[in-house]
Amino acid sequence: MPTIQDFEKGIQKYFRSCAFLADSSVTQRRLVCDKLIEYMSDRKNEQITVETLIDFRNSMDEFKPSTINKYMRILKSIFAWMLDMGIWYGGNPVRKNMEVPQHQHEIKNVLNDNDMMRIVRRREDAEKSIVYLRRRAITLLLVTSAMRESELIELRPIDLNWDKGTIYIANGKGGKDRTVLFYSVAQEAVKEYMKFRPESATDQDAVFLANDWRGAHKLDRRSIITDVKEYIRSTTGRTDISPHSLRHTAARYMLSNGVPMAEIQALLGHSTSAITEHYAKLLAPDVTPINSASTAFDKVYPHGTSI
Repeated sequence: MPTIQDFEKGIQKYFRSCAFLADSSVTQRRLVCDKLIEYMSDRKNEQITVETLIDFRNSMDEFKPSTINKYMRILKSIFAWMLDMGIWYGGNPVRKNMEVPQHQHEIKNVLNDNDMMRIVRRREDAEKSIVYLRRRAITLLLVTSAMRESELIELRPIDLNWDKGTIYIANGKGGKDRTVLFYSVAQEAVKEYMKFRPESATDQDAVFLANDWRGAHKLDRRSIITDVKEYIRSTTGRTDISPHSLRHTAARYMLSNGVPMAEIQALLGHSTSAITEHYAKLLAPDVTPINSASTAFDKVYPHGTSI
């Protein structure tokens, strides 16, 4: 299968053929292509498969299902054009069954209270495993800061303010800077992990490093996903949690504990309040009308009424 680099070359030819389309249509298609290219930015040589596009679709869950489906249909038509022109091979990676149901229910893949307690507990032999310490630090940092995995990859020691309990996110999504929480349990985990960073690493290098035949280098997105999934599986037994799920979890706990929507928007780094409000509906739906209706029927059918 071709890579994202092949896709970038292909869309150059594609957009030269779009003279008949309205400017607004071309702009939207470029937007979708740019999103996919940005998503694959750290995997230039990785083949684009059906699984890749499923992961890409899932990464856009802050958008409405109708918007996600529109974006996926645009990509499907672009890949179809490239296949017809002979500049793409291996089939269309966007399949019809990738569409998101329009009536999406509450997001379920978030950690519950018991899970949150389990992931904090430190293993007895933790000091013997640098991989364990790294996985624990990454997981606790993501779930308490709500940062994106791409932001965590670029995180440097100089971005951590231990005294104020803050993390400076430089050049986040959309090129925006922001400050997020550096909570105490995450501080403890990161501090333990950093004792084992390579001696050659500096404050300008990434916080989280791999050390292999290439020497010390920052982790890639696949490594972050593996670290989170393995740590969550080993501590809670769950296999449905990804780095993005931890962002959902952080948002859910902030919402359920009364953090103002504007503050959550700032912490999550959403460009508009509409995205944050959509998150809120999925993560913590407003059950006030349901409770009110239930109370009304309680007056008609008192508890204990048999049927």
